[in-house]
Amino acid sequence: MASSIVTLSVIDAWKEGTTVEAIKAVQAKIEAVAQSLDGVILLRFGNDEANRRNSVSEVYKDADAFKAINEGLKEGGPLHELFTLVDQVPGTVLFQGPQAELDKLADLAETFKATQFVVEPSCPF
Repeated sequence: MASSIVTLSVIDAWKEGTTVEAIKAVQAKIEAVAQSLDGVILLRFGNDEANRRNSVSEVYKDADAFKAINEGLKEGGPLHELFTLVDQVPGTVLFQGPQAELDKLADLAETFKATQFVVEPSCPF
């Protein structure tokens, strides 16, 4: 059985004046959106307060699920709110998935300047 799973990982650098409390508050809003949508398998934030950075690892059942959360975050505002607090570290936005799923995300990959890694369709996970 071929997998359609898509993963995304990102590292953000906190802007001057951003507090860990502000980061955690917006992460909670993003998590709430993720929990309301089908197809989100994993959404995990990690915070490195000492170096003023955070990371997120995301796993979706397919590209359509990723697009749904991306739209959900825009509508509710948490994605915009996050970008007022952080800058994405160049070169750290990574998409992984079967080529057919990555093709569906080409426009978003370009927007986020993501590197895309093809996972063989035969991969069970």
